[in-house]
Amino acid sequence: MFFGLYPLLGTAALWLALLVIGAHAVTATAAVLHFGPISRTAGLLMLPYISWLVFSASLNLYAAANN
Repeated sequence: MFFGLYPLLGTAALWLALLVIGAHAVTATAAVLHFGPISRTAGLLMLPYISWLVFSASLNLYAAANN
């Protein structure tokens, strides 16, 4: 979304990509909350992934707001 649709949609593609990243982060958080009690290791191993999603969302938000 971020790179592929930007030439076609412009700034709207950046906001759309932010929406997709947000949905992805919510889904990953729900997975941690669901599988964490089943396997503590699985829940803990997902935490760096969620932090990466939050970081990439912040970069995307900055690009969308300043373009």
